[in-house]
Amino acid sequence: VVKEIISYGLSEIEIMSILPIGSSRIHRLRHFDKEKDKQSRNCSHAFSQETVNFLRNQSKTWALVEEPPCPHRTEIFQFLPKGITWKGLHRMYSTQWEKLSDSEKKTVRPMAYSTFSMYVHSEFPRIRLAKASERFCKACILSNEKSPEINFLKGRNLMQKLTT
Repeated sequence: VVKEIISYGLSEIEIMSILPIGSSRIHRLRHFDKEKDKQSRNCSHAFSQETVNFLRNQSKTWALVEEPPCPHRTEIFQFLPKGITWKGLHRMYSTQWEKLSDSEKKTVRPMAYSTFSMYVHSEFPRIRLAKASERFCKACILSNEKSPEINFLKGRNLMQKLTT
């Protein structure tokens, strides 16, 4: 809306009397260039698409098992080897990166552990290292009060609270 009003050639004072915005915003929008803004969005420290695709290809080799969800949750995947850690995954990623040819290493940059874990959690949000501690959520327990399995779980949780 502001850019359209600016295109009519109104002064800053006239625009501020119409819309409750400051002169600094009007000045910034007057000199805004879409093409220049698109170029500046690509950060120099961001990973290239080839690096992210290499991570995605590595994730296809992970042995994942689908954990059966309750009706209120989305499916969650866990790793098949029980003792695997995020650092172990990063080590596997690093060894695969070292096996790349020199020409591929120029386009695919190595990821440090912190950025590796950040990219893994953003690309694959449903992957967990271990099984969920609770099989049912609170909504399942409240809606299925008469289920024998849920009554057993409620009793076990009550016993755990009493003993601790």
